[in-house]
Amino acid sequence: MSRAAWSTLVATAAVAVLAALVALTGSGPPPVTRTALVPGLAIGAVAQLELRRGDRGVTIDVARGRVIAPTAGAADGAAVTDLLSALAAARLDRRGGPAIARPRATIVLDVGRPRTIVLGDAVAATGQAWVAVDGEVALVPGWVGRALDRDP
Repeated sequence: MSRAAWSTLVATAAVAVLAALVALTGSGPPPVTRTALVPGLAIGAVAQLELRRGDRGVTIDVARGRVIAPTAGAADGAAVTDLLSALAAARLDRRGGPAIARPRATIVLDVGRPRTIVLGDAVAATGQAWVAVDGEVALVPGWVGRALDRDP
C-alpha cells in the first residue's frame, strides 16, 4: 500500500470514529428551555378575561366574544387573541423578585379557576418587566410587559 493510500485510509477511519462519537453522544449540549409565564395555559380554555388598570376595567366572555362589563357589547377579538397569545407564548427570564407594590395592570383569567397576572414596573436598564402570576413574581422580557400593558 502506498503512503498516499495509507494516509487516506487513516484519515477516513478518523472521520468515521468522530462521526460515530457524535452520533452516540448527541450533537451538542441540550437545548435551553425556559419556563412558561403561565404554565399549562391553553387559549381555548379561557372562558372569561378581566383586565383592570387603576379604577378602570373590562370583563370579557371570551367564548362568546362579548364584553360583559362595564357595558355589554362586542369585544375586540383581535385584541383578546393578541393578549392571550402573548400570555401563552411568554417565558420567564428569572423567578423571584420584589413584590409588585404598584401594579400597572391586572389580568384575571377564568380557566376553571382564576389565574391572576399582575404587571409591575419595567426595568429600563435591562429591557425587562416584573410580572406576578398567582402571587409568584418573575422577570420577563420587555416584549411581554409591552404586550400586557393595555388599556381596558
